[in-house]
Amino acid sequence: MGQDNTSGSETHDETTPEGIDPAEEEGHPRWQVTLYTMWVAQTLAIVGFAFVMPFIPFYIRDLGVTDPEALPIWAGLMVSGAGVTMSLAAPLWGWVADRFGRKPMVQRAMFGGAIILALMGLAKNAYQLLGLRLLQGAVTGTVPAS
Repeated sequence: MGQDNTSGSETHDETTPEGIDPAEEEGHPRWQVTLYTMWVAQTLAIVGFAFVMPFIPFYIRDLGVTDPEALPIWAGLMVSGAGVTMSLAAPLWGWVADRFGRKPMVQRAMFGGAIILALMGLAKNAYQLLGLRLLQGAVTGTVPAS
């Protein structure tokens, strides 16, 4: 009969064909883990950053904008301003992600967005809030980073 190669002295590297990741050997290809992780991160980031939108008009009113005609304009500026700056900054963040990696850019976008959201709670007037919303749009943007 043939030799028995199950002596227990073999290491994992000896039985793994060259070039196969041990995670893939267990049935979890690395790209699938990355895909699922990025999907969860993107979903949480988009939901988290968009969650403030319904409350912006109330916050603007608390910051001193009481004119019923000016309130919708301020709210529109707050909501659309972040999207405009995000679209302007997206090519830059995509280029930086290509150069330095996707993971640091996703972390930058999420942590930067979280810090800016915290600073929004400290805004003293509508102009500061608008500036922070514009900055949030420029700093965040996890889709081009990933």
